[in-house]
Amino acid sequence: MERPGRPVLGREAELTSIDVWLAQVPGAVAARLLVIAGEPGIGKTTLWAEATRRASAIGCRVLSSRPVPSDAGLPHVVLADLLRPVADDALRSLPVPQRRALDVALLRADPGEGDLDPRAVGSGLTALLDQMVADGPLVLAVDDAQWLDPASAGSVAFALRRLEHRPVAVIAAVRISETGRRGGEFAAIESSLNGTRMDVGPLSVAAIHQLFRRALGGSFPRPLLVGIHRAAAGNPFYALEIAREIQRVGIPPPGQPLPVPADHRDLVLLRLRRLPRATRDVLAELAAMPSAAVGQVDLEALAAAERAGIAVVRPGGRVEFAHPLFGSALYASLPEAERSKLHRRLADQAADPVERARHLALAASGPDEITSAELERAAATAAARGAADAAVELQELACRLTPGTDQQARVQRGIDLSERRYFAGDPNGARRELERLLASLPPGGERAQVLLGLGSMRWVQGEADAGLELMEQALADAETPALRSSIHTRIASGSDDADVAVEHGEAALALMDENADPQLYSYALLVVALFKLHSGRGADHAAVEEGIRLQREAAGWVMSPVPGFWARNFDDFGTARQRLEDLIEALREQGDQAQVAPALTHLARIEAMTGHMNSAQALAGEALDLAGQTEQETYLDVALCALAHIRAHAGELDEARAGASDVLDRLDDRPDAVLEGMAREALGLAALQAGDLAEVDRQLTRADEINDLVHNREPANQRFQADHAEAVIGLGDLDRAERLVARLEARAAALPRPWIVAVSCRCRGMIHAARGSVDAAAAEYERALAAHQDLDMPAELGRTLLALGRLHRRRNERRRAQELLERAVSVLDAAGALGWAGVARDELTRARGWRGHAARLTPTERTICELAGSGMRSREIAAQLFLSDKTVEANLSRSYRKLGVRSRTGLAAAMARAGEGSKAEA
Repeated sequence: MERPGRPVLGREAELTSIDVWLAQVPGAVAARLLVIAGEPGIGKTTLWAEATRRASAIGCRVLSSRPVPSDAGLPHVVLADLLRPVADDALRSLPVPQRRALDVALLRADPGEGDLDPRAVGSGLTALLDQMVADGPLVLAVDDAQWLDPASAGSVAFALRRLEHRPVAVIAAVRISETGRRGGEFAAIESSLNGTRMDVGPLSVAAIHQLFRRALGGSFPRPLLVGIHRAAAGNPFYALEIAREIQRVGIPPPGQPLPVPADHRDLVLLRLRRLPRATRDVLAELAAMPSAAVGQVDLEALAAAERAGIAVVRPGGRVEFAHPLFGSALYASLPEAERSKLHRRLADQAADPVERARHLALAASGPDEITSAELERAAATAAARGAADAAVELQELACRLTPGTDQQARVQRGIDLSERRYFAGDPNGARRELERLLASLPPGGERAQVLLGLGSMRWVQGEADAGLELMEQALADAETPALRSSIHTRIASGSDDADVAVEHGEAALALMDENADPQLYSYALLVVALFKLHSGRGADHAAVEEGIRLQREAAGWVMSPVPGFWARNFDDFGTARQRLEDLIEALREQGDQAQVAPALTHLARIEAMTGHMNSAQALAGEALDLAGQTEQETYLDVALCALAHIRAHAGELDEARAGASDVLDRLDDRPDAVLEGMAREALGLAALQAGDLAEVDRQLTRADEINDLVHNREPANQRFQADHAEAVIGLGDLDRAERLVARLEARAAALPRPWIVAVSCRCRGMIHAARGSVDAAAAEYERALAAHQDLDMPAELGRTLLALGRLHRRRNERRRAQELLERAVSVLDAAGALGWAGVARDELTRARGWRGHAARLTPTERTICELAGSGMRSREIAAQLFLSDKTVEANLSRSYRKLGVRSRTGLAAAMARAGEGSKAEA
């Protein structure tokens, strides 16, 4: 049995940090996380065990689990461990749906028909934990959390996100790989909480000395002790193994290396091989099992391993290795034939179908249809339990064991595998599987299914035209209405051309029976509604509401992003935000990582439009990272464009231009008109704030051409049209500006919404002002301000106030101009639109009658301005002057206001004039 904990050696600083962290748990208002991270054998488990002991000592209830590698492939294993001490009465007090979901997940009830909704398990766990924390602080403790199974990770993360104002905490020990990354599904929990990470480093020579005295009854002379410490790199596990080997074979002669096998696995095996054969057999079974209890192993044979400190029987009867490395090393050392025999025996003993199927697969020596079919059923069972990743693994094993002569089964299982892989966020794996299948298929329904899937994969990976071409080929091969409707729907959702999307979407609806497949029908219904709006054919609100209703009834959640887009296009940003957040949460809980990135991107754009720049930048960065991880080039470019647009909104003009230009460079090898348009929109917005109106016109004229090319007639989809009109007005081309503004006004009349009404009135006011009709201009600006009352786009409000303030300054109504411009500066600053705020400050300076000149610059500002005027970028200036980028930008912003300029070009001219003035005075 496990002995009581003794004082932890050499970890005083870590223990102090643990005590400080634990002291905050009872009064916590949100779930807390402590991650104890380090390499194998470094002492994570020792610190973890001590942390859980101390948590109990201060009155926390501790639920713990110590998963092993084989647990990662089985659903809800860790959840079952955590809830094992919980009395049945606590579960019986839950509502029936939640209790049923937990019972199925914990294998206390049969799953029945249909897949188990992971949210139901998460909801049940949330309710159970909420009930438990009513009696005092609760700590969930997981050792070796990198072996956490995905289903448990998802359920625990779901619950923790919802336990607000509750004293609940997680203590997790996590192994770091050789690359420094923490592996496994633990990231689902880690990303849900604001955590504290404790990196466990090597022990000191003194601590290793004390460790030897305690574990071995004595230590070694210091030179040898230092040598052992060096050979083990301060790792206590390896240091002990080396010391034990020295005790066995003796101290090596001077000049001879320590008896350290080159492979650490061999080092562990040295101890295992000295055990009796019966003990090694029991340990081999233990290494191959996901978990074991006292009734499943020969305790008499295990006793020698317990005495040797290799195995331990935990309180509650669970049998484990004292350190996971023992099990990993032993399993890896088994000959293939012995492993197969072992798994075959364990399969006969297994009661759970998932565990039995895995054992059968690992026992198989070649293709076996019976085993393959059982694996396929096990994959369905895993999916029913809400474990998408386990389903992928089982489906892959089923494919590998399918006899090559069974073409139909091979193809169908391969298609199912590709779908499961994409659902779990592995589009590359899905694509490879489909390409392999396609090479051997003749025309027909099976080939059509493969072409459809492959086309979808190529679309998300930045090959839109090639992907749509493959889908068109699939349409030609499809033999059933159901398959043809699926293909039409996919083409519609992936098409850049609004008219083409409507055509295919309506074709899909015509082939469908709403009752036969309500999820697909509702998806097509939403796609058609969206692209009808984009193509200028009106707003079918009823279709969108019907689509939302059908999806919720069929799937329990809305799987389409269209409802979020719809609310955004009608300026209902609160609803749009909520719908996208719900979608992201559902996608994550379903394991569909591939679709999280684009949803994050759209949410980031909404945050930017509504003036939450920090949140927008964080979401766009997360989307960028996730799109890169899943190697989806299209979504990567979409995220890059969004980030460039956000930076332009935030006044980070150089960064915005660099990001958008990078996208255009990336598109050289794989042209994509829509992505090009997105990049040019960001470049146009940056140029407008910099005062480069010709560049705005160049970029946004091309973006407008792309809209015409893809038949997009809905300005709210991109919202660059008012920027374009403003630039053309500023260039003095009023006839062309009239056409641009008239188009906005026509759309506002056809489908009135706050944004399009506000910007069309503002642009009309600018045209009046350019023509000298200042009273008419003022009236239009006031109409725009009225529309802003129903519009949560503070930067747009600030720009309208800026335009009206300029007009009053022009009329020499300085007091009113100053009031409006001061409000514009305040609104734009609060919205994080620092570029526009700078423009408004320049106007305010003029309205106050100030004339900035170089004499007002500080020495630092003057130096920075001279370097900027010479053509150097902010980063180059920062490097030359040993300043931060932000310091340089802040100095430039102040200097722009003092000099009354808006761009680097104006700055260079002002500094040149200042230089000439200085020479004249000399």
